[in-house]
Amino acid sequence: MPATTLALIRPSTRRARAVRGPRAAALAVAAATALGAAVLGPAAPAPAHPGHEGFARFAQIERGDGILRKGCHDYRYRYEVEVKPRFDQWALETFLVDRRGERVAAGALLKGADPKAGVDSIRFCRTATVPGRFTLRGKLTLQNVDEIHDGSIKPIRFRLRLPG
Repeated sequence: MPATTLALIRPSTRRARAVRGPRAAALAVAAATALGAAVLGPAAPAPAHPGHEGFARFAQIERGDGILRKGCHDYRYRYEVEVKPRFDQWALETFLVDRRGERVAAGALLKGADPKAGVDSIRFCRTATVPGRFTLRGKLTLQNVDEIHDGSIKPIRFRLRLPG
């Protein structure tokens, strides 16, 4: 069976990087799902954070306040995913939103490519945002052979200020 490959363009650097294996397959499915939602449109208005009460027990993210540095940088955060053994696959997607409500960056963690707990980062540039309060949201997807469950986890809020 050929390995799945997906080329990603990082907006901050405009360089393509190849992603192979299970991460590429999961990202391809996520991209296809997003494209389908964009074409079909939302079925009904969704609540601000649907289901994070139920999925908060399976995953969490955390980050403290920091400095919004000049240029493009990786901003680290901690994550932990605890899923029941019956789920063959999991994916944790993260979305960073600034105080204006603008989506600044996004990321993904996947079973098989990432550990269940650790530190990851989201890369973005100071020119793409403003200092202030940021919200990091997460969507957890759990899958086994015949079922898929997904929902939002509890968002975190933190501040990034200008140096000085």
